[in-house]
Amino acid sequence: MTIQLFHTKPIRISELENTFDAAILANISVTKPYFALKDLRSIDEYFCADFTTELMNIDEVGKISSAEVGRHMAILGSLVLSKENPKKEKHHYLATDAVITRCTTKTSNNNTFRCRAKLVSMNRKKGVISGEVFEQDGTLLYTIEVIYMVLGQAIFERMFADHRVETQFDPSFNPYTHDSPFIDLKLSMETCSASIGVVKKEDCPGHFNNFPALPVARMGTSMGKIGGLHFMHLNPNAKNKYFISNAELHARQLVFTGEEVKFRTEIVNLNAEKGMIIKVIAYNNQCDFIAESICNYHY
Repeated sequence: MTIQLFHTKPIRISELENTFDAAILANISVTKPYFALKDLRSIDEYFCADFTTELMNIDEVGKISSAEVGRHMAILGSLVLSKENPKKEKHHYLATDAVITRCTTKTSNNNTFRCRAKLVSMNRKKGVISGEVFEQDGTLLYTIEVIYMVLGQAIFERMFADHRVETQFDPSFNPYTHDSPFIDLKLSMETCSASIGVVKKEDCPGHFNNFPALPVARMGTSMGKIGGLHFMHLNPNAKNKYFISNAELHARQLVFTGEEVKFRTEIVNLNAEKGMIIKVIAYNNQCDFIAESICNYHY
């Protein structure tokens, strides 16, 4: 994992704003409430939007976590890929890898942020986007790169036919405003472990219709949280909240309803830029590697 120094710079926003083609929304696989972007617009080579933080980690500095950045930016990136895709029909743009870099130690007091994303590359099976999250005044907060697996709707439904579950949700119900509580949490100096239990379809509204799967960003929230608990356990005298300067997430399996998710932590580096790099592995009884996160924690 490459550790990058903080860099803060204003983002120049072009005045050449174009009308956003709302038809693109029908060709991605996520819907409300997981989809929470607002004021979508097209500016130069970027898709831009605003979003309001729905979930904050009480132990992490600021009004937005790396996992929350990953959630909204992965969705914005899927719109970029949908626009680029020559097949104008529904696809699943599955985020498999992401690198998120915090660009400032500034603590935002705002809950609403601006973001933009643009295409890096795309072919029939894979897409890559890059993007940024920033304050209303243009102060850059995070950069991100996301890699996706691209699957057509018919292929997705054939691949995961065994996981089909009829889903109908109250549109006012939103589980993404709170995180998943840990079960059987164990803390030690070398490793920590926990479970978030069995995934229920009520955990996944909007992701995906009739194929409810735990969002990678929701799993990433739990991974960042247990990594943070390990970091705090190793620093019992620290009173400040921590921040994450870099976060990598690599997902290899979708987790559908009825499947449990467990986590275990590993220390990668005890003194990375005066912080710690901690890896978290997500797994269950059927698969020993669902996903991993690698985060650089600091006080």
